[in-house]
Amino acid sequence: MNITIVGGTGREGEGLAVRWAMAGHSVVIGSRKKEKGEAKAEEFSDNYNVSIQGTDNVSACEAGELIVVPVPYAAHAATFESIKHAVREKIIVDITVPLQPPKVRSVNLPPGNAAALEAQAILDEGARLVAALHHISSEHLSDPGHVFDCDVLGRHHNLTQSICLKRRSRAFHVHAPTEGSCQPIRHETVVLI
Repeated sequence: MNITIVGGTGREGEGLAVRWAMAGHSVVIGSRKKEKGEAKAEEFSDNYNVSIQGTDNVSACEAGELIVVPVPYAAHAATFESIKHAVREKIIVDITVPLQPPKVRSVNLPPGNAAALEAQAILDEGARLVAALHHISSEHLSDPGHVFDCDVLGRHHNLTQSICLKRRSRAFHVHAPTEGSCQPIRHETVVLI
């Protein structure tokens, strides 16, 4: 699968890119600046002996089938505005948690009630957006040997089911979802076990 990580030059992006590259996926990380995306992709590739490509966010989105957005909340709205035309028919996974530094131990309820709901309002009608991985720290993501389960939130049953099944790619080393573990949801958490 071709996976794009928008704003993928940070710690979450590094952990996701490396895990998916190790699982055999084609991974492109994006940045606001193409040069930074290229440099970080080269760094991650060299550090973990994997192949990761880098470019700017919009070009990365055009190349990906699955778009993952792990940006800080302060950059969330601007990032989605900048990529919304490049992600129209794609699956978008928003992993943004609305934290306000320096108080990063507590979540700030944003004006739109959730970062993913704000992203959905920015994207074009019919965008296929889910929210996931909110409880996984960048420290755990950056350790390819760390094992954890994941949550997947979404309004589209088929999309949520698709994301759940894609977890079986072993990039996250989770167990296959049990019957009924991926359900269409509103404000609930689906835990893959």
